[in-house]
Amino acid sequence: MEVVCGKEAKVMVENKGFRPFREAARNETDQLTAAMEDYLEMIYRLQQENRTLRVSALAGALQVGRSSVSKMLRKLAAEGFLMVENYGNVQLTEKGRKQGKALLERHQRVARFLQLAGIHAEKLLEETEKLEHMSSPETLRCLDLLVDFFDQDAAAEARLEDLRSKAQRQREFTLQTNENEDR
Repeated sequence: MEVVCGKEAKVMVENKGFRPFREAARNETDQLTAAMEDYLEMIYRLQQENRTLRVSALAGALQVGRSSVSKMLRKLAAEGFLMVENYGNVQLTEKGRKQGKALLERHQRVARFLQLAGIHAEKLLEETEKLEHMSSPETLRCLDLLVDFFDQDAAAEARLEDLRSKAQRQREFTLQTNENEDR
């Protein structure tokens, strides 16, 4: 599938018209749900720290009940992503490790993009979660190109930060001017 970024993407958007969000957000039948992705990413993260992973640890990390974890683990096991062993130990299969690693890398790339865009640290995780689950692979590839560009060109990142600072100063000046006029 061709990745379309920039001017070509703008023309495509203008020609396509309106599409309700609920339809744009709908997963394809062969894709994982956002919840399944969250579980696989978290299992992968936790197994990088500790080889033995239990249902209770996963429930704590995801801030959900153990019964919810058990239910999702059965789904993921049925899809071939993991095995639940005796005493509730969870092990990713090779397929699960590959998918978990890819999901963690996607999360890190989206977070880096949002940092470059100026999202503040206190909102970064929430915004990353929204964007990573709702973006198409094509959109994520376009974000990757931008992140790679800025990561390879420190001067470009510095210019972006300078532009952001100037825009912030302008907003503050405009707010102050408007407040003074209202008095």
